[in-house]
Amino acid sequence: MSKDFPDHFSEYNIIIKPHSYTYLRSKYKNHIKKMAFWDTYSNTYVAKFEDYNLIPFFSLANIVISDESTAVYEFAAMDRPVIWNRFIKWRLSYRLFPKKIKARQQEGMEAFRDIGTNVHKYDDLKEAVENQLTNPGELSKRRMFYSDTVIGKFDGKVSERIVDYLINLNN
Repeated sequence: MSKDFPDHFSEYNIIIKPHSYTYLRSKYKNHIKKMAFWDTYSNTYVAKFEDYNLIPFFSLANIVISDESTAVYEFAAMDRPVIWNRFIKWRLSYRLFPKKIKARQQEGMEAFRDIGTNVHKYDDLKEAVENQLTNPGELSKRRMFYSDTVIGKFDGKVSERIVDYLINLNN
């Protein structure tokens, strides 16, 4: 994302939830600096390290933009739009050794990319956000299919199924 990313989305409130590695590994110090700058914008909140629970953020968000997080599936289960950031600028070592990219990415993510809109260039991101917010039901069937496939049933009865499973294990 560009340094002035919050300016490009000034009509929206932005919540940025970095992965905990961002705060723990020194190689991400430049990311921390950029996010600290973004946090100075009135329309942007950058979650702190202590804000590890995604659920409060999900309850506030109308859309999620992510690059490689399985949290996308949890958000999609709420039947809200997902945008995959596919314009990641890989470090030089990843560009020189593409196998390192595969090792970094979670296995199987590629098969589920159509759960949301894939954006390959930053310049196309705003249009994709506006389209998904205007048409939030556009990919609803896919979101629900993948939610059922990845997460399983989310009918409010998971506790009952766990208890039944544990009782059956004991028998």
